[in-house]
Amino acid sequence: MKKTILVILLLVSYSSLRAQIKIGLIDPNAAKEQIEEFQMLKQRYLKLRESKLAEIDSMNKVLEDIKQEMNGATDERQRSGLLYKLDILSSKVSRKTIEIIEGLNERERNLVQPFDIKLSASIEEIALEEGINMVLNPNHIPDGFQKYIGSENFIDITELVVERVGEK
Repeated sequence: MKKTILVILLLVSYSSLRAQIKIGLIDPNAAKEQIEEFQMLKQRYLKLRESKLAEIDSMNKVLEDIKQEMNGATDERQRSGLLYKLDILSSKVSRKTIEIIEGLNERERNLVQPFDIKLSASIEEIALEEGINMVLNPNHIPDGFQKYIGSENFIDITELVVERVGEK
């Protein structure tokens, strides 16, 4: 009898708890793709990246030209001079390439970080306003979780977040 009452109490409290749970769903990366400000930032970064990668390609082309010249050289002294030049330029190109890549990574962080903060703030505001207990990325939810919580307790907040970020 006590076990039956305990089971009934557990089921009632589980049903009550389940009804109170609200989980917001948003894929931040998909949301970013819908926000004009982010698209503009992304385009600026991609143009910068393209020009910097072209710079790297140009430097590598110079190295290839020197290698071709060295392979065609018949004079050992000329080959030795070209090899010396190739070694020095290879070292400089390697350092410059690292500098460019690190600069691109830093630029990307500097462009995206303030936007990510704005996106996170909007998600938190909407969660508070809508009484959402937690916000999850739908791509990272275990299979049985939605069935366990109840699919009616999951709310896609992507459009709300996109609108909110657009207002800021």
